[in-house]
Amino acid sequence: MTRDVSDEAELEYLVLSYLDQIDGPVGSGAICDWLRQEGNDISEATVGRFLRELDIRNYTERTGFRGRTLTEKGQARLAKLRHERAVAHSSTELMRALRANDLDEVVGVLVARRALEREVARLAAACATERDIEALDVLIHRYETVGHLGAAAEADFAFHARLAEISGNKVLQATTRLIHAEAQASMIPEPIRRKLRPTLALQHGEIVDAIRNRDCVRAEAAMVKHLDLLIEAVQRYGHEVGSELGG
Repeated sequence: MTRDVSDEAELEYLVLSYLDQIDGPVGSGAICDWLRQEGNDISEATVGRFLRELDIRNYTERTGFRGRTLTEKGQARLAKLRHERAVAHSSTELMRALRANDLDEVVGVLVARRALEREVARLAAACATERDIEALDVLIHRYETVGHLGAAAEADFAFHARLAEISGNKVLQATTRLIHAEAQASMIPEPIRRKLRPTLALQHGEIVDAIRNRDCVRAEAAMVKHLDLLIEAVQRYGHEVGSELGG
């Protein structure tokens, strides 16, 4: 099956990649044949027009009638495109991993959270202001008192997101928000959330108490304890009812 290469960025990457593979000049006909062999629906005229555009950008240069070669600028452009594609691929894989499909994957997300949020808690204990601590107390009360589990999950998200903000580390802030937004608390089976809610509320309080006392070590330990409880509960639930979410 052929595909239409109408995306200029994709065509640019393919052409530059092919020129990079070949030792010596390559003509538009050879490039067109290769693109078609790779399943791309494209005409030689289109390839020729695109090569002239690459010449203008100084990514390629003509060598008489023999065809084009990559310039130094073209090689740098190709390196940038490869990097961007690698980042995009990694981002896609991360998003896929966060959208857990079974309880084993849920555990994997929680383990990643434990690694990140223990540092969040430690930094929050070092950086929190009185206003920050007051805000955390409000969020704890909201988590304890809202009636619906969905609202409790939102309050839990707000609590952990606020901790990340207090940490002052922009990478931890962004990563924490991404994980909580994509791997929502609803991925944890409802029976676990309902059963653990009182204990999780108490653990929220332990975390904030350590932060209030500027005890970085205790804040980190309290966060690890908090996530260990969830990890163990999900693992136990999986052994009892199977690994499928909602099972």
